[in-house]
Amino acid sequence: MGVVEDKIKDLKEREKKVLQMGGEKAVAKHKEKGKLTARERLNILFDAVSEGETVVVLEAVKMENALPAPVGGTIKAVNFASGDSVQMNDVLAVIG
Repeated sequence: MGVVEDKIKDLKEREKKVLQMGGEKAVAKHKEKGKLTARERLNILFDAVSEGETVVVLEAVKMENALPAPVGGTIKAVNFASGDSVQMNDVLAVIG
């Protein structure tokens, strides 16, 4: 094999290892703590949404409220995690 082919092979092997996110045990340990993996967080952050599509489900006074996107775009930030307390006028997510 040539130098370029070797580098491509090495890159593909490294990518495969990265996508394993530390292996099944590490992912399971992370999930037990109620956390999302880095890949899951990135998928959420860069998800495209349409105007009116539900982007947040908020529980208040034992009722669930689905909050629609006021505009279409890409989710740039999610400022709260599941279980966090929020106040009126808090920015829950940023769509750009």
